[in-house]
Amino acid sequence: MEPRPPERIDLGDVVLRRYTPHDTTALSAVATAERDHLSPWMAWATPSGVTVAAMTTFIAETNGRADEGTEAVYGIFTASQGLPVGACGLHDRIGPGGVEFGYWLARDATGHGLMTRVVGTLTDLVLTLDDITFVEIHCDEANVRSASVARRLGYALVRTEDCEVAAPAEIGRQQIWVRTEPTGVT
Repeated sequence: MEPRPPERIDLGDVVLRRYTPHDTTALSAVATAERDHLSPWMAWATPSGVTVAAMTTFIAETNGRADEGTEAVYGIFTASQGLPVGACGLHDRIGPGGVEFGYWLARDATGHGLMTRVVGTLTDLVLTLDDITFVEIHCDEANVRSASVARRLGYALVRTEDCEVAAPAEIGRQQIWVRTEPTGVT
């Protein structure tokens, strides 16, 4: 992704920013506390996947890929206290001109339109980059909440593919949602 998205985005009540090594303990704590909420959809949300060691590796690897320009992963932090409440990432793994968007929120942060604002803001931002012509959201057909974010933001469901089940609640039918234009819908 060139030029790269900014490292920090202020949305008022939350701040999106790259993780730093100082975030490891807090990220591990929220992922551990939210493991039952996340594990149905997130294959990494296992006892070994939410440890401080696992989060240290995650932060180092995602920051390395950000430095290479192949992804932009943001922690979602409360503006008031700087506490992590989720994450989102733009991943350069679907071919030339596109990025795949992934996201999760802590249980208490859901249901308030936060992820819709985050995804809408970042989608509009990356679609203004010279080399990005489309953004995809991939989610299992059973993951109604993730699909709802895509639908609200004007992503088009372009196909549903059979795939391997990676997390317990998945049914092995992956929806591919695509958007090609910034809309300002958040």
